[in-house]
Amino acid sequence: MTTRAYNVATCDRPSYPDLREKFGEDPAYALGMDELYLAYARISTIDDLELLKEWQRVESENWGRPDVMMRLNARERELKGEPIEPTEPTTPDPAPAATDGGTAIVDEPAEPEVDDVHPGAKGLDVGEVLVLDRDDATEYIFPALEDADAPYLCRSITDDGDERTVGPIELTFDEVLKRVDGGLDPMSIEDVPIDAPRRAATNGGAE
Repeated sequence: MTTRAYNVATCDRPSYPDLREKFGEDPAYALGMDELYLAYARISTIDDLELLKEWQRVESENWGRPDVMMRLNARERELKGEPIEPTEPTTPDPAPAATDGGTAIVDEPAEPEVDDVHPGAKGLDVGEVLVLDRDDATEYIFPALEDADAPYLCRSITDDGDERTVGPIELTFDEVLKRVDGGLDPMSIEDVPIDAPRRAATNGGAE
């Protein structure tokens, strides 16, 4: 029987050491975070139905949040090859058009300037950066552009303000997950004290 444990000395998040031993991961780690983008990113990549069932159980036992369960159930249907009902996007009613001597004047909405994010950059949107505090440095992880060689770009800045590498560090999704072993602080690129590296998806943020 799967058991859970709490490490009262460090946090109040539940833990399932037997699941970590069996599957190499503990669903409660990502599900128990204040920000759920990492959990959502992982849910979308789960390809083991047995592991997914454990994610569903851990969520149900501890939180039972409708949005999380919806994503878990949708992923289950995907793994089983069942059809997923598409959701119809809702659009507001158009505002009445102004007229100029009987001719309707329609304001065409400007196309937003949005960078295309690398398809492997799960969990981070355009203009976001993941901030990881280390013992002697801070890592800033950015989503890369679609045509970049890797889905993420990382700048590692020491406490003295020096950059550890000449250029940004290229990271895969799995490498980012391995780095996330402490506090998470996702924020806007405009709010971090360093420039985004070239080939990062910034949508008008720091270049």
